[in-house]
Amino acid sequence: MRTLTVAFLLLGLTQLHGQTQEMYMHRNSFDDQYICCSENLKKEIMPNLLKVEKSKNPEFGAAWDKAEKKLKDFFIDGEIDPERDYFSVALILFAMEDPELESFFEQFNANVSTAGCSREEYMTNFHFKAFHFYLTRGLQDNTVKQASKKHFFTTFHLPNNATLPIRFGRFLRVKHETKDSSLLLSSSLYYTTLQIPPFENKITIFPVSEVFFFINQGQKLQYATSSGIKCSFFNCAYLGAPGRPVLLPETPHIFTGLILAINAAFMKLV
Repeated sequence: MRTLTVAFLLLGLTQLHGQTQEMYMHRNSFDDQYICCSENLKKEIMPNLLKVEKSKNPEFGAAWDKAEKKLKDFFIDGEIDPERDYFSVALILFAMEDPELESFFEQFNANVSTAGCSREEYMTNFHFKAFHFYLTRGLQDNTVKQASKKHFFTTFHLPNNATLPIRFGRFLRVKHETKDSSLLLSSSLYYTTLQIPPFENKITIFPVSEVFFFINQGQKLQYATSSGIKCSFFNCAYLGAPGRPVLLPETPHIFTGLILAINAAFMKLV
C-alpha cells in the first residue's frame, strides 16, 4: 500500500497538466534556483543588474538601501561586499516589517507570479532579476534543517478544493499567529530571522519553489505540510537555459525526504 501510494504521488507530481497545474503548482511563477550558475552570476552580472534595476524602480532602490543600512548598522564594519553580503541584504529586506515596504512586497510577488510564463517574459518584463537571485540564493544558503517539524500560522488561504501537491507561487512571509490565521503550515526546512537584532518579530520565509501537500480542511484552519522538495521549471534562465516543464528534486537527499514526507502524511490518512 505504501509503495503504491508513493509511486502514484510521484507520478502525479511529474504529470500535472493544464488547469490543475496552473492552479496548484503556479506554473507561471518564476522559480529559478540558479543551480550550477550562481558563481558566474554573482561576480559581475547580478551586481551590475542590481544597480540598473534600483535606478529604474525608486521604490525598490529605497527598500534595498534601507536593508543595506540595517546590515551595516548591526553586522558589518566597513564597506559591503557584493559577492558576500548582497544575499544577506536581500534576506533582511524581505523580512523587514515596515508598512512603507508592503507595496514593494506586493509588487515583487505579483511580478514573480507571472514572470515564469516564458523565458522571454522573464527577460523582457521581470525587473527584479537581481533581487530574485539574491533572495533565492540567500534562502538556499541559510535554510536550516530542524530536528522536527514546526508549525506556522498564516492568513494565506488555499482554494477550498485544493489538492496535492501545491506551491504558493510567491515567496511566502510567515509571521506569528494572529486571530485571523486561516492556514497552518508544517515544515522542518525553513529560514527564520530569530535572534537577528533588526527584527522585533520572528519572520519565516519559504521560497517560490517549495512544494507543500494539502492535508485537510478543518473547521477553522486549513493544514499543509512541506514535502522537503523544491520544484523548478526554470534554472539559469538569465544565461539562456529554457524553461523545463518537469519537477526535479534539488538533490538525491531531498528526493529521499520527499518520499518520507509523503509516507508520513498519508499513513495518517489511510
